[in-house]
Formats: sequence, C-alpha cells, structure tokens
Amino acid sequence: WCCRGGRARAAAAQVERLQREISSTSEAELAQLHSSASRIQSSWRSCQRKVLLQEFMRHVYSQPDLSKARKHAQNFLPKDRHGNLYPLTTSLKTFHPLGCGLALYFHLLHWWWLYSFLLLLMTLPVTSINLQGSALPALDGDLLTRIQTSHTLGNADELTLAHGVTEVLVVS
Repeated sequence: WCCRGGRARAAAAQVERLQREISSTSEAELAQLHSSASRIQSSWRSCQRKVLLQEFMRHVYSQPDLSKARKHAQNFLPKDRHGNLYPLTTSLKTFHPLGCGLALYFHLLHWWWLYSFLLLLMTLPVTSINLQGSALPALDGDLLTRIQTSHTLGNADELTLAHGVTEVLVVS
C-alpha cells in the first residue's frame, strides 16, 4: 500500500515540475512546443493506422494454400458416376452425359486427325514440286522470308498437271 502511495507522490511531483516549466516558458516557445507535439502525434497516429491496417489485411487475406486450390479446382472437373476423375484415355461415350455440344466437339477432335492426314497426303506432291523450284531467287529477302515462301506456288518453275489435280481434289 505504501509503495502505491510513493509512486503517486513521485508522479504528482513530476506533474508539478512540468507545470512550473510550462508556466515559465514564453508564448513563442509554447506555440513551437505545441506544433512539435502535434507533428509527433500525427506521425505516430499515421504509423499506428498503417500497422493496424497491415495486421488486419494479414488476418483477413491469408497466404494462398496450393492444396486447397487444387482441391477446389478438382471439384469443377468432370467425374464419372462414382466421383472419380475421367482418365486421359477415356472413350468418346463418356462425354455424352456432359452434354451434346461437348460430346460433338470431342467427336470432331477425334476424327479431325484423319481429315488433316488426308489433306497432308493430297498437298504433299505439290509442296514437294514447289520446294524443288527456283522461281524465287535466294537473294530476295532474309532466311525467314525464304522459309515462308519456298513451298508456295510462286516458287514453282512451271505449273504442271499436279497443281490442277490437287485443286480438283480439294474443291470436289
């Protein structure tokens, strides 16, 4: 109990000493003291707001968790009736429950390789004839231009029947 009283007396003595110092200072010194104290309080409050905002943001927006993100993304992937993900080598029939548009799109992708291969076979003879031509001199343009134009019809020395046959096959 007496310790508390001793501290209170010491604090009261310090307050009294500060009041005497303040009363003995001039008006200009008081104004300067007041302006300095205001600047210190303003910077302290600004710093305190920034720290509180950073702590709030750290609490609200935590660091990303890749395992949670992966699990969330897997919820949107198509699954079979048992809840398992479809394998990469699944048949085309498995896309029918996902809708007509998706099933038709995968059928198109599946058969498009054959169409692309047939087009390659039809244009291969003409492309080889064009590659053997020398109508576009090597000095015109850089290497990239040469690569882009060497297989075209403009590089062919003369037009042959093979050029027309390909056109007839593609159009009909």
